[in-house]
Amino acid sequence: MEIGEFVREKRKEKKLTLKQLATEIELSYTYLSQIELGDRNASPEILEKIAKVLDIPHFDLMKKAGYIHEKEGLEKVVSDYCGLLKEIDNLDSHIRSTQLFYLDTKATLESLNKEKEELTKESTALKQAIESLDQEGNTKEQISILERQVEIYKKLENIEQDISRLRQRLEHETAQEIAHLEHNNRLSQAIKEKKIEIEKQLELSYTNAIERIKNQN
Repeated sequence: MEIGEFVREKRKEKKLTLKQLATEIELSYTYLSQIELGDRNASPEILEKIAKVLDIPHFDLMKKAGYIHEKEGLEKVVSDYCGLLKEIDNLDSHIRSTQLFYLDTKATLESLNKEKEELTKESTALKQAIESLDQEGNTKEQISILERQVEIYKKLENIEQDISRLRQRLEHETAQEIAHLEHNNRLSQAIKEKKIEIEKQLELSYTNAIERIKNQN
């Protein structure tokens, strides 16, 4: 679709007459009519005004008008930029998940350590009770206490295993998070560089467009 035909189509979508659009962009009716018919070229400045009134990206109009021919290079840069944004978004999501895991694991470790402390205190108290009962010769009560001691030892052993396993996983996840944060920083720098590259590509495209206009005149 030619630029003139495209402008005419978008103008009609906006329900604007040729005269109304010409008034909006401060251009003569005849001049705009010639642009729509393909009898006259529109300068980048005129295209910018048309783009604003018709809510069309100026860059798209510039491409359709043939002013920008470096689109492949620019589109690749933009594509790379979008890819980096997506990657950093996924990375941020993973980092947030790791942070939630860290908080959850920390709470679990605190709970296990508290239970371990309480069981250890109970075990100490039971040892003292056994010593006291030993002096009294209360064998039945001693057996009951010893059974509880065995139960406590088993619980403490399980708790120690859980704590060890959680700490190992926490160390692993922490190391991964550090690596992800470093990668995140590298991506952020790459995004900044891509933005600069896009700006340079756009500047080059517009400069070339202006040069073409001058050469046509």
